Amino acid sequence: MSENTNENIRFPIENDFEKILSGDSLKNAQDFVAFLKANDIMPDNSGDCYCYKGEELFVMHVYEGDTWFIYWDVIDGLEDLLDENLKNFIWDNVMICRGECGCLNWPRGGSKIVFGKEFKSTCSSLVHFSNPGGEALINIKKLVELTRNCIDNRKKAD
Repeated sequence: MSENTNENIRFPIENDFEKILSGDSLKNAQDFVAFLKANDIMPDNSGDCYCYKGEELFVMHVYEGDTWFIYWDVIDGLEDLLDENLKNFIWDNVMICRGECGCLNWPRGGSKIVFGKEFKSTCSSLVHFSNPGGEALINIKKLVELTRNCIDNRKKAD
């Protein structure tokens, strides 16, 4: 990693973290944002979507009730870089649609194959991480690093 020039940038979500989160939730969210900055993962103009070299990685939100979420997008080429532990971690966090969010852009009950395993009735935001901390946060950081490598390798090949 090169010298971090992003550490003084303030992400819009950081204000929400400080207003809504507390304790370990706040500490973990702030730790994750620092990690993103150090790895050149930046919010887009909406402030919700986080990208690397113009490619969307995930959406991050904070909600009342001391809760923050990461909605992960599975990118092509990542499967070959994942060990069984990370695949299981992702599979354990595939969100099944309960029809409560009002999403109109995804057929309710849609099926998706995620790293070779089929899931029925998936949510449009395929993988959800809620209030990640400890082992979950370590795994999410590994996913970010692997996704960065995947994007870098793809861009080198172009």
